[in-house]
Amino acid sequence: MSTGTPKKVTTRLSEKRLSGGLKTADRKSSTLNVDLVNHPPHYKQTKYETIDVLEDITQHYSGPRAYSVACVVKYLYRAPHKGNYLQDLKKAQWYMNRLVSLAENESSR
Repeated sequence: MSTGTPKKVTTRLSEKRLSGGLKTADRKSSTLNVDLVNHPPHYKQTKYETIDVLEDITQHYSGPRAYSVACVVKYLYRAPHKGNYLQDLKKAQWYMNRLVSLAENESSR
């Protein structure tokens, strides 16, 4: 699903690791094509894009369980790449706790 041309983002590059494992020390302004809607960089840091993993995993769940499982995986998958590692871990934990509560409620019926 494409909604048009990727957004052009102007950024100042500093010495850091870029996707693909390359390093740069370029301090000049650079224009990068980044598709923040269809393919955000923090969801493309591994061999598989996050949406593909989520669709594969959640096919074995339904309803609120599927949503909670997807959120747990999503936050764990992106945590090291998005910029707020601890916050993403806490979000994953919140959804995991919700998933456990759903299972406990179902088993007590």
